[in-house]
Order: sequence, then C-alpha cells, then structure tokens
Amino acid sequence: LTDFFNGAAITSACLDTADKKFCLGSSDGRVEIYRLVTGSLLKTFVSPSKSPCEISNLCLIDEEHVVLATATKPLTASCCGVIVIWDLLSRNDSGPVKVLDINAPLKEFLYCKTLRFVFGGDEEGGIHCMSFDNIGCSTGGLNKVHYCGPLHGELCCITSLAPYPAFAAADATGIMSIWTVRPYIHRNIRLATWKNVEADVVFPPNVTALAWCPPFNLYSGDEHGCISIWNISEIVLNTLLAKQNPGLFKRPSEQPPPH
Repeated sequence: LTDFFNGAAITSACLDTADKKFCLGSSDGRVEIYRLVTGSLLKTFVSPSKSPCEISNLCLIDEEHVVLATATKPLTASCCGVIVIWDLLSRNDSGPVKVLDINAPLKEFLYCKTLRFVFGGDEEGGIHCMSFDNIGCSTGGLNKVHYCGPLHGELCCITSLAPYPAFAAADATGIMSIWTVRPYIHRNIRLATWKNVEADVVFPPNVTALAWCPPFNLYSGDEHGCISIWNISEIVLNTLLAKQNPGLFKRPSEQPPPH
C-alpha cells in the first residue's frame, strides 16, 4: 500500500480496531476506507466543495454508521472550516448526508462514545460540541453545532470527562478549563479554569496532551516534558456533575464502616 490518492498528500488518518478498518484523508478533499488486514479499498468519499478542501481530521464511528471529517476550505471562502458527514452504508458515489460550516478550521476532533458527543476546537480558541440525539438514526443529532468557547488562546488538546457530562480543554497559553455538555442542566458553560503551573508564572508551558482517569484524576503533559496529575474532586463534588453519576463514587462520610 504505497499509492494512496494518486500522489496527493495524506493529511489525516484514523483506525477502527474493532471492525478492522482504517481511514485516510487527503489534501484534495478525499476520504478512503481500507480493510486493515488485507489493505483492500472499501469505500471512497469526496468532499462536496467545488474547490479543494484539505481533510484535517477524521473520525470513524461504526455504531452510528458514519464517517466524520473536518476540512479546511480556501481562505477566500466565507466559512473556512467545515464538518462533513458520510453514511458508511451508502454507495461510493453518493454525497455526504450533512455539511456543517464552521467559522474557523477545527484543529482537534474527539468522539466520546459514552456521552454520544463530538467535541472540536478551532484555531481561534473556539470550542464546538455536536450530539447524536436520536438513537437509531445515524445523523439525527448532528443538525447543529453548539459553540462553547472561547478559550484564552488556540486550542492545543481536548478530552472527554465521561461518564460526567463534561470535557477538559487546554489552550496555547497553558490554561486548562472544564466545560459542560448535555445532559448537564447548565450546558455549554465553563466550570473551572486554572494554569498549568503555579499562579505566579507569567507564561506557563503549553499543555500538549490530556488524559482522563475517572472518577477524579486528569493527567496533563506539557512542552517541557512535565506530566501533572490534577485532582478535580472539588469541582465534581461542588457542582451538579456529582448528581449525574452518583454510583461512581462515595463521599468520605458515606464510606461503609470498617469491619
């Protein structure tokens, strides 16, 4: 497998180990799906734009039977970012089932199976959320993109805080924040913000990776090679996040007495 897209640059990729498939996106707006074991081509999708769109992110969601891609349009376009949704069950020559315009190109893209949400962050520090509302309908909930931002700077990384209805994000200024999504009663709001290191540091190092370990630990790695563990128990317990999943943990006073 050496000649993808007839020489066009490969700009994104994703892997589905459960169903043994992988996707590749190209600089000219094409998406190809291959069988992982044999390398055989299964499907080809083409961006609906008349001018070339670079596929910047890919997400293969088998349980919803869709492929999601974010593309960057030419700078002359009115909306230079776009989300394209294709149906995995459709024919090769069929077009996308939805095309959603975004004001800025999405830099990060994450699907959370537990919350049935897609999270994206753009180059201008905006956070966008999309929900799969209607179970059984592959694209039922992706009719609207909810805007949550802005951050203090360009988004660097994002992670879901499932099973809590929230996610964490880090921007290019070294600041991390926690945001809510449905079914939280106050969705699309920021619950907390903090710097990567001590508050007296003027320019904290950029956070380059985030990982979530429930019920309370958020791991971060920064550009200086430092790994930090943030305990967000106070944020969870002092907000309505705790009521969303009461069986996930117990307060210290609720622990059973020792035998």
